[in-house]
Amino acid sequence: MLFREATRSDVIKIVSMLADDKLGRQREDFTDPLPDSYSAGRLIGLKSEVPIYCS
Repeated sequence: MLFREATRSDVIKIVSMLADDKLGRQREDFTDPLPDSYSAGRLIGLKSEVPIYCS
């Protein structure tokens, strides 16, 4: 398994998976393009949480 910092394209895949169930559809905003709140650059800038992608 490879763990690395999530990129913008990873964030799109992650949000798609999160929005792919009844609860997620109510909570997530999976539109094209994704809202700025899902921006990988904005998320990666957080010191306490870094989005990680596993491939």
